[in-house]
Amino acid sequence: MLPYIAEFLGTMMLIILGDGVVANVTLNKSGMKGAGSIQITLAWGLAVMVPAFIFGAASGASFNPALTIALAVDGSFDWAMVPGYIIAQFAGAFVGAVIVYLMFKDQFDATEEPGTKLGVFSTGPSVPNMPRNIFCEAVATFVLVFAIKGMAQVGGLNGAQGNFLVFGIITSIGMSLGGLTGYALNPARDIGPRIAHAVLPIKGKGSSNWGYAPVPVVGPIIGGICGAANNLIYGLTAGDNITLIYALTSLGIGLAAGIMARLGFMKSFPKALITACVAGFVAVLISTPLNVIFWGGTTGNVWGDMVFAATQAAGLSTLLGSFLDEIVVDVPDKIITLIVVYFVLKGLPRKLTALYDANAKIEHLE
Repeated sequence: MLPYIAEFLGTMMLIILGDGVVANVTLNKSGMKGAGSIQITLAWGLAVMVPAFIFGAASGASFNPALTIALAVDGSFDWAMVPGYIIAQFAGAFVGAVIVYLMFKDQFDATEEPGTKLGVFSTGPSVPNMPRNIFCEAVATFVLVFAIKGMAQVGGLNGAQGNFLVFGIITSIGMSLGGLTGYALNPARDIGPRIAHAVLPIKGKGSSNWGYAPVPVVGPIIGGICGAANNLIYGLTAGDNITLIYALTSLGIGLAAGIMARLGFMKSFPKALITACVAGFVAVLISTPLNVIFWGGTTGNVWGDMVFAATQAAGLSTLLGSFLDEIVVDVPDKIITLIVVYFVLKGLPRKLTALYDANAKIEHLE
């Protein structure tokens, strides 16, 4: 339970400090109004670093669903903990945004521009262009995650030094790319406060701009390519053979889930379970021969390898034992992950999801 509490509190603190600096600099009657983008960028870097120092030992200081999922995909984080982490992160971001509103309520009341109020809570593009905005966020988040993974390969780097480097990475991304989309880099950082903006009684707040959310139609493409590219690039540059080999599995999972979603198999809970099972069995089919070729059939998962050992003791073939091992490892975590995705999708406003129905015209922002 401690890691989940740490993720909740850490993400809450991140939002209090991050959204807090935006409120401090942009809202009327704030003592630091007009301080500028440099203060915002530096403060956001510190907003990530401070809770990382406090909660890093307890949870690893992810505070970011994108980072949590990336670490799980490459095998350095347990998939079973992913749903709990993501829930804690979104909840912490929402609560942090509510606290910021309560602290700055007088300043919100004194500010007339709805866009300024929304900007305290969530990000937005300087030039609305959905495909390019998605590309910019993808590149910026790639830099963040890839840099964090790269730091793990630096010998003698301790946790404190790593936290200072994360501050530098966040600050660098903000100063270089932040003017394009507001550099969310983090689904919880944007969606949690955006939900808070939607439900809080903010005077003259206007729209929460749900139309700026990522376009689900491109999800299959991004999921497949990024899953493979992350493993391939990291494996090639860091010499991590396991990550490199399982790029094929990541690609297969992304394509399977994306195709099933495109065919409408994420529109109801039973269909989402079917999608999860398909993605899980695709992972099993791809990973099983890789396990046999490179590791004698084992997966490195304690429960799965217990099954493998039992099959070998019973005289079954290595291929069958590895296949059963993979079923124990891959199918349950894909079911858990796709169930979480299903409920996240169901929780999105209809105004947003209607824009991207398979048979609907794609909305172009002018």
